[in-house]
Amino acid sequence: MVSIGAQLTFIFILIFVIFFPLITLTYWIEQVIYSRFSGIRGAGHSLYNIIFPMKIITKLLQKESQTDPYIDRPLFCLAPYVGFSTVVLTLIVLPFSSHYVLSHSDLGVLYLITFIFLMGIHALMAGWSSNSKWALIGAVRSLTQSLCGITLYGFVIMIITLQTHSLSIQDIIQMQGPHPWQWLLFLSPFTLAAFLLSLSSLMMIIDQPPYGTATSSSEIHSGYKGHYTGIRYFVLTISNKGAFFILSAMTTHLFLGGWQAPASWLYWAAVFSPQFPNIIEMGVFLFKTLCVVWIILILQNTLPPLRLDHLIKLTWKYLIPLGLTALAGTAIWTYIFPDGNLFTQYLLSLLLVTFGIYFFYRLLYHTYLSIKPRIKGKKA
Repeated sequence: MVSIGAQLTFIFILIFVIFFPLITLTYWIEQVIYSRFSGIRGAGHSLYNIIFPMKIITKLLQKESQTDPYIDRPLFCLAPYVGFSTVVLTLIVLPFSSHYVLSHSDLGVLYLITFIFLMGIHALMAGWSSNSKWALIGAVRSLTQSLCGITLYGFVIMIITLQTHSLSIQDIIQMQGPHPWQWLLFLSPFTLAAFLLSLSSLMMIIDQPPYGTATSSSEIHSGYKGHYTGIRYFVLTISNKGAFFILSAMTTHLFLGGWQAPASWLYWAAVFSPQFPNIIEMGVFLFKTLCVVWIILILQNTLPPLRLDHLIKLTWKYLIPLGLTALAGTAIWTYIFPDGNLFTQYLLSLLLVTFGIYFFYRLLYHTYLSIKPRIKGKKA
């Protein structure tokens, strides 16, 4: 039985030593990709600018939290901390390794879905309490996007449940393996479609482009966050980035094998210390999660933005029927291949590797084209 003091120590380390630095790293990766795609010398231009998020945090903490006299003050002050609490509470059932988890629940996926749905409540509280039509419009947009994203994510969870017959996150991870062809992502074409749906629903829930109309500065002045300053604006921002990381970690657990690492790595790590295998598993999990973050950020900077009515039309006329088709296809596939089809898993893995090699080739090629004029200028 683990003591309460040990649990509180682990919670403190999880939040302040692991979670906050990961949010900072996520923000820096976002700035890197944005500056590269935009062709500007932004915060991501140099590795030394990794401290840029800390500069932003320090500046926000030093600013005064001003409030207007006509707001609903209790709700206005409470909204940022409600959003932050829902993000932190999801860490209770989120595994970082086979042993680094606060609570192993048989309904961990259902618990996470509940708090993912509650992530949109603080936006409605902030928009309503600001007593501003622009903030309220942004809050309604945010809640609409969250409902669309949660609906899509429900289909993703049902598809995974059909494949694994479990709602426990640890059980879902243990049913996968460390190698790509053992992941649920490549188990069938329908789980691959579920992965794409999960990426789309993730971007809807966290109000990120191409579904970023809820906080569009050019239309409604940052939406429900427009009247916040100082520490409260910082808490709202950190809640959004934290939700981004949590949902990316959830996608890693459901489709990419979670903390699963090759057995040889764990064997050699255990030679040095009994805790090293857990550290290796946590490192593998964080690497996969940051890869998901990287993919989503590339999609954000590539896809064109959508209006809210286009988003609703896309969700209810195309993505939800796709989710229903994937759910029915998963049921049929599971009935025909109860133990999976190894040929399909190898084929889908090979296609992904081929696409990844081509993508990195194009990425390096365009990077070379962007720096070629600078190289010629230095030589001249």
